[in-house]
Amino acid sequence: MRIVIDLQGAQTASRFRGIGRYTMALTRGILRNAGDHEVWLVLNGALDESVAAIRAGFAGLVPRERIRVFEPPGRVAEMDSRAAPRCRAAEMIREQFIALLEPDVVLVTSLFEGYVDDAIGSVGTFIDGARTAVILYDLIPLLNQDVYLGSPAQRLCYMRKIESLRRAGRLLAISDYAREEAIAALDLAPDRIVAISTAVDESFVPAEPTADALEALHRRFGITRPFVMCAPGGHDSRKNLPGLITAYSLLPAALRAGHQLLIASRLTDHDRLQLEKHAQANGLATNELILTGYVSDDMLIALYSAAALFVFPSLHEGFGLPALEAMACGTPVIGSNSTSIPEVIGLEEAMFDPRRPEAIAAKIAEVLSDPAFGARLRTHGRAQATRFSWDNTARRALRALESLAGTSAPVRPRERQALLQALAGMPDLAADDATLLALASSLASLPNPAAPRQLLIDVSGVNDAQAVRELLQAPPAGMQAVPVFLSAQGGVWHYRYARRHANELPG
Repeated sequence: MRIVIDLQGAQTASRFRGIGRYTMALTRGILRNAGDHEVWLVLNGALDESVAAIRAGFAGLVPRERIRVFEPPGRVAEMDSRAAPRCRAAEMIREQFIALLEPDVVLVTSLFEGYVDDAIGSVGTFIDGARTAVILYDLIPLLNQDVYLGSPAQRLCYMRKIESLRRAGRLLAISDYAREEAIAALDLAPDRIVAISTAVDESFVPAEPTADALEALHRRFGITRPFVMCAPGGHDSRKNLPGLITAYSLLPAALRAGHQLLIASRLTDHDRLQLEKHAQANGLATNELILTGYVSDDMLIALYSAAALFVFPSLHEGFGLPALEAMACGTPVIGSNSTSIPEVIGLEEAMFDPRRPEAIAAKIAEVLSDPAFGARLRTHGRAQATRFSWDNTARRALRALESLAGTSAPVRPRERQALLQALAGMPDLAADDATLLALASSLASLPNPAAPRQLLIDVSGVNDAQAVRELLQAPPAGMQAVPVFLSAQGGVWHYRYARRHANELPG
């Protein structure tokens, strides 16, 4: 079975959050457990700053020729209404690109991308989506539209993604809760949604830093005493960071005097200022709250391992990976009794009501005041973390993909002329030179399985004409030698085919 995985979930800003972690870890797990299955990876060339790193990350795991890059036709971010027609065109071209790889199944790692960047994600807009599976993280914006879909453009973009989601043959939910939520919210047949769970990277284990390393960690972040930690995995209102700060302010004076609250998360300047103002309004001294900003995985593991307690106060999650990461590092963990988080933590006495700051404060105080309770949480957390593994998740995903492959006709491309006619029939797609050039470039990047690989030979300035002629007449096996030359047009240099120039080679 040929599995084509769209890896854009590891290319956008999501690569800094749980979606990016999930995308990379699940793909590696699938590769480890693929057996006789053939795995191909597809990347977005417009998100080029991540392409080299992903290629390097899968070197030795996936043959280079099985990592393919499609090129969108210019700027396609949907926040720019002028880009909407190009985005619709890009959706069709991307689906045709993947179909030309002749997959038995397609796996989309993150569908809800492309509002602020040039990611492209769709299902069934040009190629039938019956053999496409999509990772389902959550439906939080759908269920909280007033909060997350405030502008008409955001709402339109998101709802288009929901329609694509409905056209997918399978949804692979990251938790049992996410599966049940999707069945209810999307009104889909239960057998179309499979819970495959998640896990943490194997690097998340208790760190044992040297005294010098621990001192450096403390110095870097201004840690002067034991700290209560939260790593929300992103920042928006559902992460409930103001609620956590309010709860911390309610702790007994002795506990506050002996601890600090550390929040490890990428924050905008505005978000940082708002949290600092909220802390000040609730009576926290400047050195009581530490906002680290973005930290690397190695630094995150060090912080987890050094924390006196990890608190996860989120109001709504599809899974809740930071809580599992902290447990794997041996940290006592408490969290919200809502959505998927009880499924992750798996211990009733570790839960609290996230909408009641006094309940959060009471649970924090209970752990910090009772060493036996803290030890019990550590022991439970390490055992709970072992119940989740990427190999198990990958095997569940593979079983779902194998099942999907037997439900409908194989994924096959449509005739090239059908794609050209569909593009030509788009009334809002501009026909200016820049748009046509971008479309031509995007179409030129489509794979052609029947065509031989090309060896491009620059004949702009030839020192050894005989050698060039020999290469043109007798190229390496399985390749076609094609002469090209460098020329400038409008101040921009391009390579062009140079068959006439090749005929004029001296000698």
